[in-house]
Amino acid sequence: MSKQSDNILISEQLSEYSELVYGFCNRNNSYDSYCFINLMGISKLIKLKQIHSNIVHDVDCNTEQESDLQGDALVCGYRGICIGVYTADCIPILLYDKQHCIVAAVHAGWRGTLKGVISETLKNMKLNHNSDPADIVSVIGPGIGKCCFEVDKDVAIKFIEKFQETDNFINPYNSKFILDLQHINKEMLKKEGVNNIEVIDICTKCDTNYYSYRREGQGVESQLSFIGLRNHSGGN
Repeated sequence: MSKQSDNILISEQLSEYSELVYGFCNRNNSYDSYCFINLMGISKLIKLKQIHSNIVHDVDCNTEQESDLQGDALVCGYRGICIGVYTADCIPILLYDKQHCIVAAVHAGWRGTLKGVISETLKNMKLNHNSDPADIVSVIGPGIGKCCFEVDKDVAIKFIEKFQETDNFINPYNSKFILDLQHINKEMLKKEGVNNIEVIDICTKCDTNYYSYRREGQGVESQLSFIGLRNHSGGN
């Protein structure tokens, strides 16, 4: 992975596609990212009210920038529009169908992960945009790492009941369990047929450049992760 000049984190894989505007912000540049997005030929940034669900919305040029959408994933195939999610320990996931030029942004906390938000996003891309998982590039961004994400037994049991083999991402630790959200979402992507997966190994609780609910508590701000297609003549 590398960083752009304004310190917005980028990925090796998505950087191969010049038509994309994307990035993973931190506590130092979430506000400045709006200026960056505008400079890159993007007319609007669409977000949603995140509710720890598996609800996915398709958006287009008629969607208002300050919309009332509630859910945890956005899908878009129109140029000049960025979509984004906010996180502060939850996992941001950016997807790009390089064949059909479709982008998606996913907010995957433990509740959304358990409800299959990444699977629902891929289902949307397949049904509404004819996406083939083999054509999708995925990047799992900074979030709370397995080094820090302790959950109670009742949460761990929910994951154990849902997934057949959990040794790679759930482990007992004292009276609690350690949960690896990045790994779980990676495995879910693979199960859906997505093999082009990059994981950015940054723990938001450990790295003080990032907002962290677990480290800072209630009322903490969050960082933006965004993706979109640049405007050009003859675009969507």
